[in-house]
Amino acid sequence: LIGEVGVVAIGVYSYVSEIFLSVFFALSTTTVTVVGYKYGAEDFEGIRDFLKKTLVLTLCFGAVMTAAGIFFASEIAELYVGYDREAWELTAWALKICSLGFFLYGFNIVAAGFFTGMEEGTKSATLAFFQSLAAPIACIYLLPKFFGPESIWFSTPIANVLAAILSVCFLARHFYGGQRG
Repeated sequence: LIGEVGVVAIGVYSYVSEIFLSVFFALSTTTVTVVGYKYGAEDFEGIRDFLKKTLVLTLCFGAVMTAAGIFFASEIAELYVGYDREAWELTAWALKICSLGFFLYGFNIVAAGFFTGMEEGTKSATLAFFQSLAAPIACIYLLPKFFGPESIWFSTPIANVLAAILSVCFLARHFYGGQRG
């Protein structure tokens, strides 16, 4: 939709996001392990306490990563495409917009990890599928159709908001719907 420069910009975002998202995957792996252990020990209060602390930590990391992505977008773009003014401008702008998605990305990953640890693979897989495939694809197709090609950069943040809503619904249903843990 945006041409070669758009492809360059999304490539830079992909590299940067892989670095940032590795922190969230590490937190999710820890969540699966600790929740699984506590679930096996029937320490349901410990599960709640751990999940609250982990989600707060994840949101804090998400806020820092979002801020870093926004405030250092120009410098990051300069590292990758400083040789081309047009590519640098689009990449810096795209990084600022796409970085908004970091705030909730980890929340969604940890929520999916929680359900894996609780032996609820269907919920975990649903969250992962929705966050990584269904919501982004829907946003990638629908946003440009209704708001123009430049709106494609909002696909990641909007997809993460939608996935967070689903995550909160699953967590609320789990904790307040009468299920153990």
